[in-house]
Amino acid sequence: MVRLISLWGSGAFLFLIGAEFVFCVLPVSTPTKVGYYTDDLILTYPAHHRFVSATGWNLENVQYQRSNNYGYLTSIEFEPDANAIGLVGDSFVEASMLREDQRLAAQLSARIHNRTIYPFGGPGSSLLDYAERIRFAYQRFGIRRFVVVLENRDIKQSLCGSANNHGPCLEPTTLAPMKTLRETPSLAKRLLRQSALAEYLFSQQKLRRRGLFRH
Repeated sequence: MVRLISLWGSGAFLFLIGAEFVFCVLPVSTPTKVGYYTDDLILTYPAHHRFVSATGWNLENVQYQRSNNYGYLTSIEFEPDANAIGLVGDSFVEASMLREDQRLAAQLSARIHNRTIYPFGGPGSSLLDYAERIRFAYQRFGIRRFVVVLENRDIKQSLCGSANNHGPCLEPTTLAPMKTLRETPSLAKRLLRQSALAEYLFSQQKLRRRGLFRH
């Protein structure tokens, strides 16, 4: 019995090692490491962070991403520019599954000449988060003109608990302003995200991990 368990355990271990090697070769989505790097209420990627994104079990539409000096997905390095236009919104603005020349910022830039477009996109955010990015862009870069991309759910998603808040939100009953910051992932989660096999299961297959690791 002990020998059978030992053989089964060894086989399972070798299988996991083999699967990890295979998924390291494949273009599996890699950790985005989103956090509050530039502002206490604004989630971004680390500056100049490189990661891979893909969709579905068959790893379609692979994109090799690199954030700029302020953690946004654009090749434009942000610097003070009062003549620039800020493009603010959620995943529709970031558009990480499109090439950069296909995104809204590029389309807007093609129609507005002599002005640089700074895309401030943040997936999983809503109306109050947009306001924080406008405030940040004005204070840090002197930008005074903005294009804000809204969707029908932005107001409802501004309620606390909607899972679409990066920081500020409204209490659902009283509509009182509140702040609900994302928690820093635990050490176990950070280690798990280094595994290509785990990223494939959770990112591509959408395996539920609620309760698997607690913060």
